[in-house]
Amino acid sequence: MKYEKQASRPDWYQSDENKTYAAATSGSSPFNEWYEFDDRDDALQIIQTEFRSQSFVDNFVEWAGEYYYTTDVQWDGDIPLVEKGAEADIQDMVNAESTF
Repeated sequence: MKYEKQASRPDWYQSDENKTYAAATSGSSPFNEWYEFDDRDDALQIIQTEFRSQSFVDNFVEWAGEYYYTTDVQWDGDIPLVEKGAEADIQDMVNAESTF
């Protein structure tokens, strides 16, 4: 994974079509965030260990190593029931974690 917090797009951003990219930006803010993940699994590992904002927690549910939108989850007691094939978008999770 590569990560930068800076105003402008890093040289490596979107430079490899085999990687997964996400960014949370607002104009030329020095708090813009740029991510490069090897793949979805790499992104989910980073998200699981690093993302803790209230917006992220309110909007996403982790179950069995995958993330889902809270709106896509129904509960059977403490067990989330998720429609087959549902999964949260990496960019949406980055947006939720962002300060913007």
